[in-house]
Amino acid sequence: MGKETMIRHYLLLKCLFIFCLILAGCGGGGSPEPSTYNLSGRVTNVETQEGIPGVNILLTGGFTGTATTNENGDWSVIGVTGTVTVTPQKEGWEFDPEFRTVSKASSNVNFSATTRVAAPTAKPAPGGVAAGTEVTLTTTTAGAFIYYTLDGNNPDKEDSNQLYQSPVVINEDTTIKATAVKEGMTDSEIVTFAYNIIIQVAAPEFSPAPGSHSGEIEVSVTSPTEGAEIWYTIDGSTPAPASGELYVTPITVAE
Repeated sequence: MGKETMIRHYLLLKCLFIFCLILAGCGGGGSPEPSTYNLSGRVTNVETQEGIPGVNILLTGGFTGTATTNENGDWSVIGVTGTVTVTPQKEGWEFDPEFRTVSKASSNVNFSATTRVAAPTAKPAPGGVAAGTEVTLTTTTAGAFIYYTLDGNNPDKEDSNQLYQSPVVINEDTTIKATAVKEGMTDSEIVTFAYNIIIQVAAPEFSPAPGSHSGEIEVSVTSPTEGAEIWYTIDGSTPAPASGELYVTPITVAE
């Protein structure tokens, strides 16, 4: 091999080396761009098998995005990356499944849905109440009926005696179980409201009775409620354990 040939080989190898460096530089030396894929599907009404418009489709996880079903219940999202959780959302509807996890392109990310009656709510809220309190049950689903029980059993919409028609009067510790139903819709979940009676301490009684008296008198204070403590003040302020005096003996009142 002649000297000139060796020089040409050397220059050729050098050019190839520089060319490879240029290619590496163009690649940025970093990780390759993640591949993307597209997702689509349909949301249908279980009862009618028709598409449901206006369902919000939420994508979370390796990619964040949203879509809304069209008038036919169809939706699509392009440029998805990584593994995502697809969750449909629309007020008043329950979806099956509640969500789907996807990691590659698919045109069949489908959901079915049924409408469900809004669960009953109670007013006043569960907890301690005075005897005679009236509890009102309501549901936000127009035209729905509420069925309830007081014996701990689940309500039965086939039992007309359990139909709610007027407030429930609480005279003892009571647990209300209630559900709301409407034809053509899924019954609401059964909800429980527990109430307990709070005994109201009777107001203190004074002897002698309040009014005009001459001279110095001793005022006795009692409560009809057995075991009740009496706290008092004589300066016009509101009595309380933190700011009053515990009544033990009659209070001397000067004219």
